Amino acid sequence: MKNFFKKNLLSLQPCLLSVVFVYLFMFFKMLFFNSIYPDSYLYFKSEDIYWILKMGSWIINNAQIPHFNVLGGQFSELNSLSWVCYQWLFSLIMATTNNLLGIKGLIYIYSVFYLFTISLLGYMLYLRGFKLFPEIAIAVAISSQYLYSIIDLRPGIFTIIGCAFLSIIFQFLERKRFLWLSLPVLFLLWANLHLGFVFGILWLAVEMTVLAISKKTILPIGLLILCILTTGINPNGFYLYKYLYALGNSPYMNMNIQELLPFSFAFNYESFCMILLLLSSFYAFNSAKIRISEKIMFLLSLILTLISARHISYTIVFMPLIYSTAIEKLINSFGKEVDFFKQRSEQKINLPLYFLVCGLIGLIFCLNKSYELPKLPKYLTPAFIEYVNENPLNSPVLSNPAVGSELLYYTKARSYLDSRFDMYGDKYVEKYMELFSLHGCWNDKLKKNKIKYLLYDSKTDYEKENNPFDNLKENFELYGWKVLYRDKNILLLGT
Repeated sequence: MKNFFKKNLLSLQPCLLSVVFVYLFMFFKMLFFNSIYPDSYLYFKSEDIYWILKMGSWIINNAQIPHFNVLGGQFSELNSLSWVCYQWLFSLIMATTNNLLGIKGLIYIYSVFYLFTISLLGYMLYLRGFKLFPEIAIAVAISSQYLYSIIDLRPGIFTIIGCAFLSIIFQFLERKRFLWLSLPVLFLLWANLHLGFVFGILWLAVEMTVLAISKKTILPIGLLILCILTTGINPNGFYLYKYLYALGNSPYMNMNIQELLPFSFAFNYESFCMILLLLSSFYAFNSAKIRISEKIMFLLSLILTLISARHISYTIVFMPLIYSTAIEKLINSFGKEVDFFKQRSEQKINLPLYFLVCGLIGLIFCLNKSYELPKLPKYLTPAFIEYVNENPLNSPVLSNPAVGSELLYYTKARSYLDSRFDMYGDKYVEKYMELFSLHGCWNDKLKKNKIKYLLYDSKTDYEKENNPFDNLKENFELYGWKVLYRDKNILLLGT
């Protein structure tokens, strides 16, 4: 049985090799021939950045971190909402950059984060003994392309950076005890940058447990406890864990927000990457270069991704290691045919070259896609922004979340909904999304909840291109609603 399994496993080598070449072709095709013009909305796929910038500016101006909605403007029904303002440090960084350099500065600084992440992942491979090409170059290219496909101006990239640091620190933890002091500092920053620090704590727990058992000492467990205590140094203390647990068990949001839905395989680029990763992991998983804790956490990341697609960022951390191991194993299996690579592997190349190659891979993406400023805002028109600023509304409007986020940043008006659902809670979001859908006796429900304004945009709320608001306008006029403002994109109704 063992020989049969080995024989069939080796038969997969030509298949895997062809997949690698196909992927490289796709990599360069997408890089240079995807479109004549760059994707200027690369870092603005969601509207969360508006909330992040607004919150960061408030923290700068008031020198404190809020525990309630301070972005509700003059409207008491919004300002009375309590908040758990996590990820405040990322808001502070982005708002400071925006104040100094504007939107172009946001694109540049996030490109730096992206480049640093790619270089750090490459350095992680270098420390494992992998070589420049093809083990590092191809693995980093594949991983950076997938990271590029989900990138956005949100703090999730710091979880990938944090996990990369963990991987590097763990490699030297037994030989260089002074690195132990770096872990509490890492988790102190991480807990205030992104909620993904919980995954880091789980990884640390696995690593310290394995180390404690192998070395028969409780010191690693003490370090784990210290790091857990360090994560409590944030505006919400250890209540943050309870809050994150409640977010993870929010029925409405988990069933209706696209990125919270389980990862589903389809005929698309993301599915191709996932299948390639699964094939590579099957081929490379028995390698000693992948540590026990990494195997456990990689499997956990796959499970989490299948539960909720937003957890794909955890899986990305292990992509370079899986790919590099598979590529190295594939090359070594060809024997004399690859002596050229083996001879090159004995040559010592300067570390900066490794780091530079990984950084250049990311730099190509940034220069190719992010130098053109996006046309913002996406939904609101300049005339509408001028209108609502000159004619203040005496109550919040009810709009879709994307428009609500743009209102928050560009106007004095406010919406009951914006894209940061996690700040408002499951019941609140479900209530106002139901009201906005106008189901059942919608007019009575709007009156009961004292909603005086409704705001629609043609890009999100309607597919009809010609006069998209005509039917809507007539239906609302029957119930006493009036058109307060209208242009080709925006319709504001009031009662």
